[in-house]
Amino acid sequence: MTTEEWFDTLTGELLARNPFRTSEYFKRFAAGVLTREQVWAHIAQHYLLIAWFPRIFSGIHTRCEDFEVRKDCARHLLVEDLGFLGGQVGATPDHDELFRRIGDDLGYSRDAYDRIAAVPGVTAVGLGPRILRADTAALAALALWQALLGDWQAPTPRRWP
Repeated sequence: MTTEEWFDTLTGELLARNPFRTSEYFKRFAAGVLTREQVWAHIAQHYLLIAWFPRIFSGIHTRCEDFEVRKDCARHLLVEDLGFLGGQVGATPDHDELFRRIGDDLGYSRDAYDRIAAVPGVTAVGLGPRILRADTAALAALALWQALLGDWQAPTPRRWP
């Protein structure tokens, strides 16, 4: 089995098991029976992701120590900003413009994108300039949790010999 065949097989298996694909929402989305307002709500929340992606990814790029990975990140940022089709950078509109065209088709003004707010109850959290690696992120999150809320149970006194 080639790497491409393995990847295609794995992708097919993961898609087949994806619970989102069996949800009533996805079935209605795929069937094209969502209302204009439901489609706009879906698009609006995804737009927030694509609007912030280049900023987030740029931060990752600038802090990456591996030069080859930085080059790959730079290529992805370029494609994100300029679009990509048929091996040609700049052959399609960028993601922001594509989302705005969907809004045009739905009858929403381009100014509507400036008024999109995140789903209520969702809050962005940042740690300032700190860059956490996978091996330190969980420990930092646990330390923050305990600093804010304390331990999960009453402390047990320990006796040292």
